Amino acid sequence: MPDAALLTRAAEANAASFVAIATASAGGRALEVPGVRAIATPAAPERPLFNAAYGLEPGALARAYDRLAGFYADAGIPRWTAFVDPADSESVAALAGNGHELDAEPRLMLAEVGDIAESGAPVELDPAPTPETIAALNDRVHGYPGSFARTLCSLAGLDPLVAVVDSEPVACALAHDDGGDCHITLVATLPAHRRQGIASGLIRRLVRRGRDRGCTTTSLVATPAGAPVYERLGYRDLGSVQMWERPAR
Repeated sequence: MPDAALLTRAAEANAASFVAIATASAGGRALEVPGVRAIATPAAPERPLFNAAYGLEPGALARAYDRLAGFYADAGIPRWTAFVDPADSESVAALAGNGHELDAEPRLMLAEVGDIAESGAPVELDPAPTPETIAALNDRVHGYPGSFARTLCSLAGLDPLVAVVDSEPVACALAHDDGGDCHITLVATLPAHRRQGIASGLIRRLVRRGRDRGCTTTSLVATPAGAPVYERLGYRDLGSVQMWERPAR
């Protein structure tokens, strides 16, 4: 599959996973227009990650900008972000011209499911992970206290794993299937338990389970610092995606 198609597949899977998460929250909603998917989460208006538009075709965010602005205004969201391919100069210019600021440049990563290394340290699993457990871990690790708890209200359509040490949750990850891709998201590990292979073990298990469900690829979005960790697991770095945030006015 050409790199452009792989990028599109990873971007679409990322968008689909957050649509599934956000729309299960109180008042959560989604918007689909040609080349764009967007989510609004009134339960967590302070968290741009849960109030985001995803550009999936060149120029699509630029063409849909007024519609998106109205969508977020109607949802009472003053601060939202847009995921855009940095090569999409038309959309980048439209975002900058409307007051968005470049906030982050995470990496889109993808692998064939068979390329993810299966060996690793054993991980003890919570036999019945709940939204509350996963949300609490993400809130502790990623900040914005309570935003994950108010957003992650259901695990429907998601494959969750939680690692425990001495019966206490210490790490988690979710998978969401989209078009044959097993997308990994909401990975969080408490600081005292990092660099022990726990998160990697969770991801390996999720990918194996995705393969058993018929997925052929697996994708995720990584920080630049985290990308080498995922490369060691077998993921390929496809390049950056830019996050342009519209600050609250």
